[in-house]
Amino acid sequence: MSPLPAEPVPSATVEIAEAGKSLSRLIDRVETGEQITITRGGRPVAVLTPVPRPVIPDAPTGHLLLQWLEEFGPDEEFAADIDEVVQER
Repeated sequence: MSPLPAEPVPSATVEIAEAGKSLSRLIDRVETGEQITITRGGRPVAVLTPVPRPVIPDAPTGHLLLQWLEEFGPDEEFAADIDEVVQER
């Protein structure tokens, strides 16, 4: 599944009879970020929109650890523990 854009893509309009025949294809389009308005007799009655995806921030692992180590330096006991584990392998 593709990542969704921040805002839905401008709406397409589909008559309800066509929506009933092609719901699976419409859902595929919505999953890519498109918003689809369903009409009955030319009057809008429903809107298919993508479900918002949670925003997952960049994983704060490696670069934050390096920043911390640059600022505070390694703890000598911790460094010795790491050396010991590495040497045991």
